[in-house]
Amino acid sequence: LQAQPAAAAVGAAAQPVHLTAKQFEAVSAIADRILPRSETPGALDVGVPAFIDLMVGKFLGEEDRKVVVAGLAE
Repeated sequence: LQAQPAAAAVGAAAQPVHLTAKQFEAVSAIADRILPRSETPGALDVGVPAFIDLMVGKFLGEEDRKVVVAGLAE
């Protein structure tokens, strides 16, 4: 697929805004395990970790954010 290299650059360049680097690393590993790259782009290629970072930081309430952070610590 021709779109894959451009998509991979987006995923590879992603940096956490709301999560710590370690939490972002865990989110990335989980997302990659669930949807790895194959003939089509995977979760990292399309920016799933950055999307999760955004959702946690901007759209989750404080209690839900605590649950997510505690889960990532496990």
